[in-house]
Amino acid sequence: MSVRVLTASLVIAWFAACSVPPPTPSPETQIDVAELAIPPTVVRLVAPTPAQLDAALSGDPKAMARAITNDVCVAPSTCPAEFGSCAGWSGSSECDFQCGGICKCIRTPDGDCEPDIRGRITSNSYRVCFDAGGNPCTEWRQTTSFFCGC
Repeated sequence: MSVRVLTASLVIAWFAACSVPPPTPSPETQIDVAELAIPPTVVRLVAPTPAQLDAALSGDPKAMARAITNDVCVAPSTCPAEFGSCAGWSGSSECDFQCGGICKCIRTPDGDCEPDIRGRITSNSYRVCFDAGGNPCTEWRQTTSFFCGC
């Protein structure tokens, strides 16, 4: 239920931010808006692996992060409404790392631009939710962070 509240809050904040004209960014600090977009959350029933289930039942976020064994990013998803009892979220597990674009322009003594390359790290985390019959479902979320100096 808290995922839905968070999503609703983000959507409301997004619409509120859209009603105010954004400041004009300088060319050195522009960021591709497509990278900042929040991907839609899809309701789907995803069974956890036995290792994910055991780690979730232990309640240890680090053990849960170690149970994420795939090296690809898992699309964000939420469980159907009947899976209302959820364990805590796992720690994050990095699934993608990319360099590209200019984070900022560092001016050289002769006035040229020495670009500082932007990096992006995408990570997955999950939690296991249960229905009244004790059947598990896995919710996935994805976080993206940006940094300069890639």
